[in-house]
Amino acid sequence: MKKAIPFIIIMAVLCTNFVACSNRTNSSQASSSSTDLFCIVIRQNSENNIYGVHYEYLIDGIPVGGGEALSVIKENVIPIKPGEEIDISFEKQDFSEDSDLSNLTVEIYIIVQDGNEIKTDNDIELSPTFGETYRYNLTGNPDSYSINRITDETGSKLTAI
Repeated sequence: MKKAIPFIIIMAVLCTNFVACSNRTNSSQASSSSTDLFCIVIRQNSENNIYGVHYEYLIDGIPVGGGEALSVIKENVIPIKPGEEIDISFEKQDFSEDSDLSNLTVEIYIIVQDGNEIKTDNDIELSPTFGETYRYNLTGNPDSYSINRITDETGSKLTAI
């Protein structure tokens, strides 16, 4: 029984990371109000509906974790239409205490209607700060998706909302 307890705790943490840390929002109210997390908000501006985002995150090229952000209503995945946003949250517990996040890469895979995943042409590369929100724009079509950091009118990168 003593050996089962650590296994149960590890499984609970893994399940929490994949389910609770990602969600979809239809408004720009997604923000990191806590210093225990940072968010990546992706505005869906592709030419067609998508059905979710699968993401994998790496530190210095080494895989650390991943998850999915889907819109589910009554057990049905519904499309994420152009103009809607996807919010991916990362908590401190998603990383080991000694993790150096200065070289974080997030690979984004677009989930299309048939359930297949299409990797974006480029990855999100950042040196995140907990408590901040990073905004990106998804463009393209099933032949080629691209994800780019949103900048303000002066050309400066927006890093916090």
